[in-house]
Amino acid sequence: MTALVTEALAVAAPILFLLMLLHSACGYALEESFVIAPAKEISGSRRASALPVGLLADAGGGAGAPAARRRLGVGIGGAGGRAEWW
Repeated sequence: MTALVTEALAVAAPILFLLMLLHSACGYALEESFVIAPAKEISGSRRASALPVGLLADAGGGAGAPAARRRLGVGIGGAGGRAEWW
């Protein structure tokens, strides 16, 4: 029973932490929408929006992660858990 509670806490704690950061990350992306890079004339929110999108992807449990790894041809496996290119 203790192992089950510990495992549930080990899964829930990082997800909760990422979701707590999400509010600040979205606020930062909204503030950056007013900044425009002079050389490229694009909004700063394009760069800043990567943070909330990444947080949601990490907190989402990686539902599409195996398919994405297959498309990218990257994985972790083999002897000793080394990274491999497929």
